[in-house]
Amino acid sequence: MSKWHQFSRKRSTIAPLVVILWLLAGSSGAQSTNFLRATYPELATLFNAFDLTHAQAFEEIMTINENQYAQSARDQLEEHLSMMANMTMQDMMSSGMNHGGGMHMGMNMSGPYGDLEIEARIGLRKTMQGQHTEEAASRAFSGSSILDSRTAQVLSRGRDFENTVLAIYLDESINDKLDALDTAIDNYLSDDAHSVASSPKDSGFILTHPQATAFKTAFPRLSAFQWTQQWLQLASIEAIIREHVDSQFDNGIPIALERFWNKIGSAGGMTMFPAPTELPMTPAIAPDLYSQS
Repeated sequence: MSKWHQFSRKRSTIAPLVVILWLLAGSSGAQSTNFLRATYPELATLFNAFDLTHAQAFEEIMTINENQYAQSARDQLEEHLSMMANMTMQDMMSSGMNHGGGMHMGMNMSGPYGDLEIEARIGLRKTMQGQHTEEAASRAFSGSSILDSRTAQVLSRGRDFENTVLAIYLDESINDKLDALDTAIDNYLSDDAHSVASSPKDSGFILTHPQATAFKTAFPRLSAFQWTQQWLQLASIEAIIREHVDSQFDNGIPIALERFWNKIGSAGGMTMFPAPTELPMTPAIAPDLYSQS
């Protein structure tokens, strides 16, 4: 393989890795996080909090799923998801249920779990607004009672990779950013058992399988909350890269943070600004991420 093709392959691996960074939250190296905290302390604090809230979200979902008083809601949700899985796209469109927008006639349009989900979101928002150390963030997934050790390592390794990418662009002593990225990617992919695949997967894995809409259908408030965090991660990476390329984009992080808090809204999820209703994808959230990097 030629050097150019190797270079192209390595650049292409950034895309699938960043797209799924909403799954990748966990431990991060002190050196990488120090660069972010020194430059954007509010962003560093939030990213630490994201690790904690991401881990906490799994536990909140498990708690709701095990709540005996939510059995009726679970039954309706299961019936709805089963019905959706057996409908064609034409059936969905004719009944106004395209993209999982329709609901079982007995289900609340704001989600099946009502106050249980609202209370869970309030708890997640409170955690997100707290001050958390890098050490606490690094233990977020390994200390979870819900996740097995391998899953925790995958999530932690991905978060570490994200921080490394941020540090590369924040470290002014690194002149050849692309070479540094190549090294970071090779290091990330060196542990195949705990790394996300370097090649993009078919969109059907995200969009068309029977459980594709399950998260946002069952937990519309929690999914929007988690995806708003992912929105900020993608928007921040793009802003930092663009700032490195051209000083006219120096105000990108404050703008991203303002929009983020507007999307987060109140404790219960009320906001005048739309939170994501789909998993944030790079082309929509950070269209200049790859062309500028």
